[in-house]
Amino acid sequence: MVDQGQIKVGMSQDAVYIAWGEPSDVLNSETPQGRITTWLYYGTAMLEDRYWRYGRTARLTRDFYPQDYVQYEVVFAEGKVVRWQTLPKPLN
Repeated sequence: MVDQGQIKVGMSQDAVYIAWGEPSDVLNSETPQGRITTWLYYGTAMLEDRYWRYGRTARLTRDFYPQDYVQYEVVFAEGKVVRWQTLPKPLN
């Protein structure tokens, strides 16, 4: 699975690192069950901004700009994946 860039529940942090690379952010927390580590992976979506431009005539103009967002979230307990999820791209 690692060679194909896939992860699953039960994998070690090392295996996820090999499959997906270095996380964009690492969050640490604690619950009554123990310490939790969350890895966040960011993606970039191109968002569209539409507006009217006025001159001799009015015309609809579009600009695109990049927006970073959390694309994947992987949660570890005791060094093993307990859950992971893919998050949606932001909407225009």
